[in-house]
Amino acid sequence: MASCVLHNFLRTKSSTFYTSANHIDSEDTESGNIIQGQWRQIGEMVPLQQSSSYTPQNAKLVRDKYKEYFNNEGKVSFQEKMIHHR
Repeated sequence: MASCVLHNFLRTKSSTFYTSANHIDSEDTESGNIIQGQWRQIGEMVPLQQSSSYTPQNAKLVRDKYKEYFNNEGKVSFQEKMIHHR
């Protein structure tokens, strides 16, 4: 939910940059290719700082429920093509 709120906030406050079609990444679901947006040319982003090594157990449970959902009934037809193994 926090990601959705942040996304909506950015769309409201920075709509000319954040949602501009040529700024964001997009994907070709047929070929599995990622089309990189212009945001990647802006420069390096500030890395996130880890506040502690402790992860609350309920956060792990929520993560696992999302993982289970998106790998089963919430799965979309093209998602396996979009995973880039490194």
